[in-house]
Amino acid sequence: MGLATFLNTDGEEVLVNPQRVTYSYQSTNKEEVVIKFGKDDSVTVQGDLDRVRQELRLNY
Repeated sequence: MGLATFLNTDGEEVLVNPQRVTYSYQSTNKEEVVIKFGKDDSVTVQGDLDRVRQELRLNY
């Protein structure tokens, strides 16, 4: 099981553990996706929703 790497809104790399992701959705900014962990944790990353979801699946 690997981690997925994305760029956050500041252009910094963030590692995401796909097993912790509970939900992801397109932000109001069409070039960003919000990835949620549980009820209160989230990170906003650059990219489109389909690509982000595909990345997360590929890393299972």
